[in-house]
Amino acid sequence: MVNLQGVQIIFLTFRSLRLIVPVSVLLILGGCASLGEDHPLNRKFNWFGHLGGADIRQACVAGAPERYRFVYNGIYVEQVRSYDILGTNAPAYHRLKVAVAEQADLTEIITELARPDIFQPWRPRIGSTILSNETVQNMKSVLQGDDFFTSKPPARGISSIEFYWGVSACLDGQFHYNAYVWPSARFRKLAFPALLKSWDKTKIAINRPRKASEYDVYGTYQQEEFRNYFTLHFDNQGVAR
Repeated sequence: MVNLQGVQIIFLTFRSLRLIVPVSVLLILGGCASLGEDHPLNRKFNWFGHLGGADIRQACVAGAPERYRFVYNGIYVEQVRSYDILGTNAPAYHRLKVAVAEQADLTEIITELARPDIFQPWRPRIGSTILSNETVQNMKSVLQGDDFFTSKPPARGISSIEFYWGVSACLDGQFHYNAYVWPSARFRKLAFPALLKSWDKTKIAINRPRKASEYDVYGTYQQEEFRNYFTLHFDNQGVAR
């Protein structure tokens, strides 16, 4: 089950909103889908589905194109990286889309009247690379070596202040899911992160795993101050609710 206790559904804290814009502005916004998949609000409300590859699983039927998604949680409030391998109109090529979200920098707020963007500090950095089919097939071989198809995700609950990879894929009309949590032998032996790094053009360094307590992350033991803190479970179909 996903434990939503302590999760802030609105992406901005009310403390930040008082400094930036009245809460009423958020209520005027239309549905998240109309904002685009990389809009901070859309990513926030659809995060568990994105992490669990729900959209990939739903579209994974006989004859469906190959798809991969790798999501790295480097403490949710510090850094989250998503790597999506998608088909293109050219059958011999795939597109790698990289999205990296980090801690918000409020100095990045765009306040120009012609193009105001109060969400700029929370927008992920996006990168894109074209990959050949041969390159993508290499990833499939690497995943086999990482026991992606033959092992199971950890059975215990995983918190948002841990470091882990969630991987979803649609291959030959069959959905696959696995997760790798640090520290573990499974995590340490992974080969696919190095391959993703070689394709990543964002030049944003990965937030490397480290031991971190709630106090280390939030600077307090008061649970009401734990921003975007949640726990979840994985199974071979994604994020178990």
